[in-house]
Amino acid sequence: MAKKAYQKAMPERRRRLLAAVHIAKKQLGMDDDTYRAVLGSFHVGSSAELNDAGLMELMRHFERCGYVSKIKPKALKGSMHHRQLSKIGALLTVGKKAWSYADSIAKRMYKIDKVEWLDGEQVQSVIVALIKQGKREGWALR
Repeated sequence: MAKKAYQKAMPERRRRLLAAVHIAKKQLGMDDDTYRAVLGSFHVGSSAELNDAGLMELMRHFERCGYVSKIKPKALKGSMHHRQLSKIGALLTVGKKAWSYADSIAKRMYKIDKVEWLDGEQVQSVIVALIKQGKREGWALR
């Protein structure tokens, strides 16, 4: 029962990061000993002991090892987060920018590597930043 109360108190972004760590571990086919050795290089025994920046660094390590994110947009379809990400995608298309552009905004603003890992308020801030950039550069915004 206490575990569920803790999980509800944990920010959504952190839950997503922890889930992504375990998905990456599984996709890379890491056994427990190898995973513990990787965590040892971060001076922790569990990924839950890492702060958000540490989790991001662990994800970068997994990406260097060959992890490829397989986010399924259909699973998010209809959610506010999905609609916000769709808006970012539309703004990037109008501005002829790649998703890495939005990721770099997220990195600069919040020190989080991927827009998908931001919470709703943070994603909204990225949208505002893209709209302001679009107005400066003369994108066809309505």
